[in-house]
Formats: sequence, C-alpha cells, structure tokens
Amino acid sequence: MRTLLCIALSLGLLTVCVSSSPSQSTDSSSYPGKGYILGPEEGEKVLSHLMKVDPEMGSQRMALGKQRLRTGHGIPLHIHDAEDEVQYVISGRGIGVVGEVEREVGPGSLIYIPQGAWHGIQCLEEMEIMWIVSPPNFARQLREWQAAGGESAPESKRDDIARKHQQRNGRAFLRAVLAGSNWKGQDPWGRVAFDMTGLTATFEDAAGVRGTLQLRDSSADGLGFVGTWHRTASETGAFAVYYDFKSGSEITLKWGEGLQRQSLLRRER
Repeated sequence: MRTLLCIALSLGLLTVCVSSSPSQSTDSSSYPGKGYILGPEEGEKVLSHLMKVDPEMGSQRMALGKQRLRTGHGIPLHIHDAEDEVQYVISGRGIGVVGEVEREVGPGSLIYIPQGAWHGIQCLEEMEIMWIVSPPNFARQLREWQAAGGESAPESKRDDIARKHQQRNGRAFLRAVLAGSNWKGQDPWGRVAFDMTGLTATFEDAAGVRGTLQLRDSSADGLGFVGTWHRTASETGAFAVYYDFKSGSEITLKWGEGLQRQSLLRRER
C-alpha cells in the first residue's frame, strides 16, 4: 500500500506531500522511524544547514533543512538533475532565480524548483530559508561534504561528491549558456567571444586593442561569476559577469574599484 507523507509548515500555510512506497526501517537510535517533533532550533548542524529531516534522521524519501544567508551573499547557481526542491523564505529579502524566472522574494515567498532547473538566490537583506528536497540526494551530499572536510576539502573531491549525487555547479551553467557565444557592447569590452568551456573569452575594443577574460568561480552573492581580465602585462583587474535570465540574450560585466562600473553586452546572433 502506498503511503502519503505530509509535512505542514505553520510558517506560511505551506504543505508539502511526498507519495511513495513504504521505506525500509532505519537503524538510527536517535531518530527511530516512528516520527518525532523538533523545536524551531532543534535538528542536526550540517555545514551551514540545520537538518530537520533526512535519511540519517529516519526519512528515506525526503529531506528538509534551514539555512541562513548573509546580506551580499547567496546560494550559487546550480542544478539538481534527479530531485525536486521547494525553497520557502522565512525572513529577509533577496532575488530568486529558477529556470528563466527571476524576481524578488521575501517572507512567505516560495520557489518551486523541478529537477533539471537552474536556480540560485542573491541575498539583499539577511535571509532564513527552509528547503525541502525529494528524493533526499542533496541531504546525502551535504553530509558527505561535511565528512570530507566541508569547504576545506579539495575542489576535485567536492565536485566528485556533487556528481555522485547528481548536482551540477556554476561551471556547468557557464558551459550551457556561454560556451562558443559572442557578445557585443560598449568599450572597454567591445566584442567578447567565449571559447567552448564558457570560462575563457577574448575581447577587442573599437581601437582594436585585445585582451582576455578568465572566469574562475561563482560570485559571493550567488547569481554571478567572478574572474580576472588582462589587456597587457600591466593592465589587469577583477570583473564579474551576470546573465540576464529574463531575456536570455544579455549579460552585464562589472569591473573597476569595488566592481562599481558596468557594461551591458548583447548576444550576437
């Protein structure tokens, strides 16, 4: 007989139901497979998350946790290839992205993320969010990351764990949207041409002066990517690139002190 597991979140009349066949019982002594009740700040700390429900705590079909985001930081763009996710904003304010949708979110906002959809959050005002995934691949990934040393683990190890649990990071996003693309805007960038990795580009301004762009990581705010530009041996600096999800045909390059200068570039057809 199929069972229906429902969790009602009193924070916003949000009810999430997962329907599946009964799972095997867990050996966990702290969280026997008979249900439990946790207070607002109870659960298990896993990296920056407060785990409320996951396989280690008795559920083989879903996971639920809470996460706090600092202003100016966020959740970098990524994709889950084999699980659905719901993100519910408890407090704070930010910009949410899922697929081609980008909009401001605040207390009571909900982001539904089907498997295979790119998503991320930029925090504009300190946020607390609750997330739910089914099946619980993401929760297993977090616990494995923690066991490997968290952020101190080698990047190759973290990438291996992500692939194991069918998650792709921002570099995969860059390959999907920037690889082999050409963009045109105002100087100092002029025309920008990305190679097939989506991580490296050449640019040429109106005077014919050339340079290179090298992306290296997701930006701290979650929705962009940062790197270094070079024009000559002595002319170099930091930059960031942001993709316009609404149009799908524009990117913004930010550079200069504090990345305060910016230029809009449009995709060449």
